[in-house]
Amino acid sequence: MSWQNAPRLNKLTAAQNGGNRGAQLWGVDFKGQLYTIYQKTPGGEWSGWIKNDWATELRVNSVWSEQRSPPDLGHHPQTKSHEHRTN
Repeated sequence: MSWQNAPRLNKLTAAQNGGNRGAQLWGVDFKGQLYTIYQKTPGGEWSGWIKNDWATELRVNSVWSEQRSPPDLGHHPQTKSHEHRTN
């Protein structure tokens, strides 16, 4: 049994979202497809895994996230995900 019905992933990254959402995860399966799941509220219910349909002809090789609090946003972190794609 997998957590939250997760696809079989070989790469995973996570970050804490600012505002009204909690954590967000991004993962890549063994075929190079990108997936994501997020908390609907901090510490709350999860969204369910979402496959990005735009990546059907591309293969994602790596994924990472970064989190920072720029001065203009104060204490609200800004979250980004990155992927490296090949076709």
